[in-house]
Amino acid sequence: MSDAPTPQQALDIASALTRQARTTAPMPRWAPPVAGLLGGGGITLMYMGLFGPALDLTVLVAGIVVALMFAVLVTWLQRAWKRGGVIPRTVMPPLESWPQIVLFMVVVATVTGVGSYLGGQTGSLRWLFVPFGLIIGGWFWFALAWPRAGACRN
Repeated sequence: MSDAPTPQQALDIASALTRQARTTAPMPRWAPPVAGLLGGGGITLMYMGLFGPALDLTVLVAGIVVALMFAVLVTWLQRAWKRGGVIPRTVMPPLESWPQIVLFMVVVATVTGVGSYLGGQTGSLRWLFVPFGLIIGGWFWFALAWPRAGACRN
């Protein structure tokens, strides 16, 4: 006896999953902007708490809490997609995801280096982290708002 489904069973399974994916509720419209605000805001607060004339523990902890709220939201969205029969995909194909990660790390490392230098000089330049947070938040917003339809890769 074989565990592999017959061609008719495979067709029925694929048909049922396609129907389930088409009828699943779409991502809430509020999710990408909220995720962008939480992600960018959390990173901005963490950098503003770390780099300044002195370590500002209150702002740092607030940034960590906001970043954790972002992580919870994204995890909830991915689980909702999977329950609905939709497999979440990244913005880039899996074999090409390393350039995206490297680019993200270069941006974060650059801002960390500049922030540690400028924050050590004077605390009045902490506002420079706000544009960085806006860029990262926009990046998260765009990644979540990107259409989820695509060709199935086997």
